[in-house]
Amino acid sequence: MTTILIIFGVLVTTFFAWRIYFLRDPDRSVPEGKTIQSPADGTILYIKKITEGEVPVSIKNGNTIRLDELSGLSETALHEGWLIGIFMSPMSVHRNRIPISGTVSLRKAFAPGRATLSMILATTDVLLRRKPYRNYPFYLANERVTIGIQSEIGTLFVTQIADKWIRKIVADVKPGEKVQKGDKYGLIRFGSQCDLFIPAIPELSIRVQPGQYVYAGQTIIATYDTNNTTTEL
Repeated sequence: MTTILIIFGVLVTTFFAWRIYFLRDPDRSVPEGKTIQSPADGTILYIKKITEGEVPVSIKNGNTIRLDELSGLSETALHEGWLIGIFMSPMSVHRNRIPISGTVSLRKAFAPGRATLSMILATTDVLLRRKPYRNYPFYLANERVTIGIQSEIGTLFVTQIADKWIRKIVADVKPGEKVQKGDKYGLIRFGSQCDLFIPAIPELSIRVQPGQYVYAGQTIIATYDTNNTTTEL
C-alpha cells in the first residue's frame, strides 16, 4: 500500500510540475520597426506561396485545400500571400502573440462537433527531424480559431488549431480591438498548430525557413520595407 501511495504521489507531482512548466509565460523582447513576429513558439513546418482561393498545406503530396475550409473564413477574405505553419510541441510555450500591430477585423471559431485528431504523428516527425513533413489530417478536422488583423500591409490571419486530447483554445480579442505587435492574446492547450497568413506585397521579405524553431513575439517571420521592390524567400 505504501509503495502504491508513493507511486501515486510521484505521478501527481510530475503531472502538476509539467502543467506549471507547460503554462509558463516568459518575457519576450519584441523588435521594433517594420517586422512581422511569430505568433507562436514552435517549429516551422512549411512556408507556402498561395494563390487567391487556395492554400496548399501538404508538404509532400501536393494536395490543396481552401483557406475557408482550413480556418472557417469566407472565400472573399482570401488574397494571394504566404501561409506559414508553426507546430507547437507539448514542451513549447503555448502563449500566442500578435504578429503585427493593427485592428482586429475578424474572430471566427470552428468546432467540428466530432472527435478531433491527435498531433502525435506531427510531434514525432518534428522530434526526429523527419522531412519532408507530411500532410497531417488535423488541419481540416480539428477545432480552430482564426483572427484577422487589419494592418498597414493588409489583413493578416492567425489560425490556432487544437489537439485532440485537450480541446481548449483561448483567443481573447474581438473585432474592432486595436492590438500591438507582441501583445499576448491567446493560448492553445497541449500539442497544437498555429498558422500565419501574410498577404503578398512587393516589399515583403520572409526571414525564416522550414525546420527552424521560432519564438512568439521575438522571432522575426518577415520584414517589409517600402524601399524594396521584390518579395524574397
